[in-house]
Amino acid sequence: MKIIISHDVDHLSVKEHIFKDLIIPKFFVWQFIEFYKWNIWFMELLNRYKDVFLNKWNNIKNLQKFNLENWVKATYFFWMDNALWLNYSRKQASYFIHYLIKNWADVGVHWINFNNLKRLEREFKNFQEISKVEKFWIRNHYLRQGKNTKEYIEKSWFLFDTTDLIEENYEITKKGELYNIPFQIMDWNLFNFNQKWFNLEEAKKYTINLLENAIKNNQEYFSILIHQRYFSDSFKKWKEWYIWFVKYCKSNNYEFINYKKLCEK
Repeated sequence: MKIIISHDVDHLSVKEHIFKDLIIPKFFVWQFIEFYKWNIWFMELLNRYKDVFLNKWNNIKNLQKFNLENWVKATYFFWMDNALWLNYSRKQASYFIHYLIKNWADVGVHWINFNNLKRLEREFKNFQEISKVEKFWIRNHYLRQGKNTKEYIEKSWFLFDTTDLIEENYEITKKGELYNIPFQIMDWNLFNFNQKWFNLEEAKKYTINLLENAIKNNQEYFSILIHQRYFSDSFKKWKEWYIWFVKYCKSNNYEFINYKKLCEK
């Protein structure tokens, strides 16, 4: 079994949202709902609130350090336009894109304009200019798709699209030169209050079940997504699940590869 891991970069700081959107007040409400439903402890609630005031929504360096220590070949997705609560500047993104490239990670576009070909191409060119990478990969923010989305991607010179979340009947396809590589687990779906809302042990069992089914079905690849922001002690379950997942894969001699290696194969 070959494991593909990716990380979406939705936020680089708390400050980028001040006077620009409502994500901070909404965040306070969402976290209180989690506490009210006993999904998190009081101290975890306080830590999440504290992170806002301390401007601690960026865990890229700690996450990549962990990945390197465990030979995880991860891919990070950055946005190249402003919308849907994605507000960090391209200058901010540039620093971390080059930091990750220097630290043996791959990078791609966390694109927004799923219904606008010209703006999608602008996202592509902006990322190409910043990263100095000629060919790269794409994932749509919020996994949205419109009538012409796939056609737009095919016209925009990306190596692959990894927008689809498919838990079962997993299949990697290729149309022309473009690979479509779904992923099977997203952290948000495991632990968010309006999704499955698992505790840690339930999330582990769910993950093992998907892995075992994949092996029974002779599935060669298994792909997951965890957002860099949640590799934090303030999101204890999320971080512990990811650490457990990596160690579980290592103990079972699964191989960590990235999207690039899969496409080159």
